[in-house]
Amino acid sequence: ICTCICKKNVHLAANFHRDKPGFTAYLDGSFQDDGTIILPHVYSNIGSVYNPTTGIFTADQSGEYAFYLGVECAGNGMKLIDLFKDGSMVAHTACLPKNAATFYGSTFVVLHVEKGSKIWITNSRHEHIGLTGKTTLSGFLLSNLRTR
Repeated sequence: ICTCICKKNVHLAANFHRDKPGFTAYLDGSFQDDGTIILPHVYSNIGSVYNPTTGIFTADQSGEYAFYLGVECAGNGMKLIDLFKDGSMVAHTACLPKNAATFYGSTFVVLHVEKGSKIWITNSRHEHIGLTGKTTLSGFLLSNLRTR
């Protein structure tokens, strides 16, 4: 009996994870560039929806997704980081470090995302910025069209 129940629970858990994709990626070190910000380290990547080489999330199904962006920055001057969906800015966050102290900024957004849509973060001002190790991007499916 246990073997059958345990196998069924593992199968259910695998299906749950496949049906509810999500990821958390982070920067371990510093980022000093403009354009798309690549977070190469991944805590989790359920459904392999985040590409740590390109820094782009690609939706494998349509639905409502939640995204969290947390930015740690250093140096002087305001840092503005934007969250893009298919080429349009949908959210942003800023941090304004002073006197070389480290500061934080964050944003959270819920978006309707179509299958194949792409989400990424960028330094839209194309300035030389200093992001540090606590910069994180997370996204996960809240509700897909099949569950409505």
